[in-house]
Amino acid sequence: MFVRILYFFDEDEIIIATNGFVKKQQKTPQSEIQLAKQRRAIYLRRKESIR
Repeated sequence: MFVRILYFFDEDEIIIATNGFVKKQQKTPQSEIQLAKQRRAIYLRRKESIR
């Protein structure tokens, strides 16, 4: 059993983990990729609104 964590870098040094899931097959499920993209967009919108 493998655990996969999707993440992205913010400002070169900060790692933002968006979601994690148990990997049951070779290919990453599209639903997990979409969830990570949505959470990244929300994070960036909120970050921009604070500035």
